[in-house]
Amino acid sequence: MKVLSFIAICVLLCLQTGQAAHYPDSLRTIIRQSEDNREKLGLMLQLIDYLRMRKDDSTLIVAREAEALAIRLGDYESALEVAAAKGIFQHSLGNLQEAKTILLAALHQAENREISQMIPVLQNNLAIVYRREGQRDSAFYYWSEAEKGYLANGLPYEVWRIYLGMGNLYWEREDFENAEHYLQKAYDLTAAQNKAIDYGFVLYQIAHFYFSIENFAKLADMKAIWDKRQAGRKTSKELMELPEHTSLLYLFGEVKPDVVPRLERAAAFYRQSGKPFNEAWVLENLGFYLHQQKQYQAAIEIMEKILPIYQQANITVKSGAIQYQLYQLYRETKQPLKALSMLERYTQLKDSLRSREIENNLADLQVQYETEKKEQQLRIQNLELSQKTNQRNILLITSVLLALLAIMIFLGYRQRLRTNSKLNAQATEIQTQKIRQLEQENQLLSLNAMIEGQESERMRIAQDLHDGIGGLLTTVKAHFYAIQEQVDKLQQLNIYQKTNQLIDEACIEVRRISQNMMPRSLQLLGLTGAIEDLATQLRQQNITCELEIIGLEESLSRTRKIMLFRIVQELCNNISKHAQASQVFIQLLQHGEAITLIVEDDGQGFHAQSVSAKSPSLGLKNIESRVKFLQGSWDIDSVPGEGTTIMIQIPIRG
Repeated sequence: MKVLSFIAICVLLCLQTGQAAHYPDSLRTIIRQSEDNREKLGLMLQLIDYLRMRKDDSTLIVAREAEALAIRLGDYESALEVAAAKGIFQHSLGNLQEAKTILLAALHQAENREISQMIPVLQNNLAIVYRREGQRDSAFYYWSEAEKGYLANGLPYEVWRIYLGMGNLYWEREDFENAEHYLQKAYDLTAAQNKAIDYGFVLYQIAHFYFSIENFAKLADMKAIWDKRQAGRKTSKELMELPEHTSLLYLFGEVKPDVVPRLERAAAFYRQSGKPFNEAWVLENLGFYLHQQKQYQAAIEIMEKILPIYQQANITVKSGAIQYQLYQLYRETKQPLKALSMLERYTQLKDSLRSREIENNLADLQVQYETEKKEQQLRIQNLELSQKTNQRNILLITSVLLALLAIMIFLGYRQRLRTNSKLNAQATEIQTQKIRQLEQENQLLSLNAMIEGQESERMRIAQDLHDGIGGLLTTVKAHFYAIQEQVDKLQQLNIYQKTNQLIDEACIEVRRISQNMMPRSLQLLGLTGAIEDLATQLRQQNITCELEIIGLEESLSRTRKIMLFRIVQELCNNISKHAQASQVFIQLLQHGEAITLIVEDDGQGFHAQSVSAKSPSLGLKNIESRVKFLQGSWDIDSVPGEGTTIMIQIPIRG
């Protein structure tokens, strides 16, 4: 999914060159308006990270301001973070000597001030610079020291970065035994933690290593692991038209003269080992590479050879990828009949896969319909029960009022003999009671008429009320019962202070719900700024959040802005409460007449169909209703233990 997102971004950037990014401008505005220096420093660190990754020239200007502010505040750890960012920025520009000077000075300060958390970070960055400069002994020294620092600070997982660097260092020395040893250690650490981004990166590195030393047996093992990670992903047109292989990533990263013979040797190895599918996989990469090099006829021969292998094994995605490549090759070699025939076969296969997905979706919708039907019946039963209760209460109140009326009339009759003033007072009271009774009856009738109109709004705020105020008020009620039952022990129980504190918390919760219903950030900063505010809230919860907003127009209708914000807000709340994620990727793209929202996390994931069928989530229901209201579509891709990806597409105008 990350590869597809990256390709979508590249296409949009090509179509929308020259468009300014809203994020740094919004962040600069917030920094200027902030009156809290510590808050301002945190925001400046975020801006430096954003600018550094894009090699923006203003990185050093913001870094100097942030470093001066950190020193004024006495926050030397933040000052060292700024220095580390400056060193990494200079390294990315190729200014290795400048990068070393900055990082060495920062390391010296960290050691003098005993800021132990920053020492291994700076040592790791120094090792990377020394390795690029060719000073391998210095790189090895600093990596060894960084390993000790991470372990001493209780951060054993971070050592995978050290092992990966040392593995690459031995690889450059052609010490393949030690290189494999350290790369395997990095792989074992990331695999055990199951952090998708780190694990995928190390998996690519170790597969690249086995390919480069022509250890095709272990490369096949890495491919099997890669395929296992991809299991459960939904088939789509993009997956068939954009094949995703480890060796292709190697080819795209660095094209060498020996690529073709190396792929041919790999294919021969798998053929002699009796592994036809691995051979077909390598030949597919070779054919795709020849296609990119415009060696069309050679590519056609290879693709025609491996297509029957995938078809006999009923591997539909692979078959579709080859058919699409052959269609392009036939078209480029001016073979229209073959191109048309292959396109028809590809289209039929794609339609069959889409039909299968549609059937699955229909089955899911049937389950959702049955569930909704049962829930509706339950709501009707609850409503009928509530109406009967109200009628019984009305009857009881009426009976009481009639009894009181009779008593009043009797008393009035008796008092009439004594004094006319008392009689008039009784008559006035009777009239007042009648008016109150009529008002109550009118209120009950109005309430019954409004129930249906209020139902949808109640569902939206039900979760906040249930989780927040409901629990607090129940506790308040329990405390007041305790006061009534144990009045003699009131001072010892100290219930007054507890109850007062709970009421204060209930007031705060009410304000929070009010803020969630119409946040000021949406009114003050617009949709882009409001979503950036949500990302900042995730970061404040120690969740790394990467946000990309491309091509979004602020001329959207107010309704669409509010709905889009609510959807992102609900997704962020679900991640914060349930996902147990450490990294989140939010991407909002506008292209043509459509808006695409992608939200990914590396959390614990879930079975989407099980949640939908057995225990429907109120948050997911809210998202689904808003997407339907915007005439859009959405898709959940989640695997337990591997995170969750949600993609939503809506038209700009409805």
